Amino acid sequence: MATGKVGEVTYDLLRPTAYPKWVLSCHQHIGRREAQEDRFALCPALYDKSSAFFGVWDGTVGDFASHNIRSLVLPHLLASKHWKAFRALGNGHVTPEHLRSLEEATKESFLKAFASLEGSEIATSRWSDQVLHERLAIVDPA
Repeated sequence: MATGKVGEVTYDLLRPTAYPKWVLSCHQHIGRREAQEDRFALCPALYDKSSAFFGVWDGTVGDFASHNIRSLVLPHLLASKHWKAFRALGNGHVTPEHLRSLEEATKESFLKAFASLEGSEIATSRWSDQVLHERLAIVDPA
């Protein structure tokens, strides 16, 4: 269970839990399937107690990809030069530069996470930059 420490990630189901900024809970329902193939990651205090990371991965054809990718994306995000640029912009008013840096950091983290699984069963299909951009569905409100 997540205690709310900065940078702590949980992969476990979570009853409604109060954190400084919000209340979180996580529930799964597998329907008629024999096993739950979807995975998630929750980090209720990403770099301070007013930011968070929530990831949900679809395990459509088994849980190998969703299970492994959930623990790879966030470390790649935090190591990204684009994430560091995003953080350097500060926590004030969100600008188009903030959104560009965050978009690039997100794309880079997913590409590196998938690349780290190269040679495994997930590598049967390659994600192009265009497909990844469409899947991430990052929206610019401007």
